[in-house]
Amino acid sequence: MQGMILSLKTVIKFSSSGIKDLPLITTEDLRSRLTKEEVENIHRWGNSANGKSTITIVRKIPFAIFIASGVLVFLIMELIK
Repeated sequence: MQGMILSLKTVIKFSSSGIKDLPLITTEDLRSRLTKEEVENIHRWGNSANGKSTITIVRKIPFAIFIASGVLVFLIMELIK
């Protein structure tokens, strides 16, 4: 689970917990990847009285490849006209 990104909904659930060093802020992008210590604390939170058995992970897909290929196809189509 290290390196994954939590959803904002999940991080908000952590705010009422007494467990230290849980991630309390997320931007839902690659800057918010989980560290090993945060993962361990999330596991402790899951086993606590207020914890939940599931959390939501955000999946990031690099769209730059698709945007660049779309621009390239567009430029080629314009040259063929």
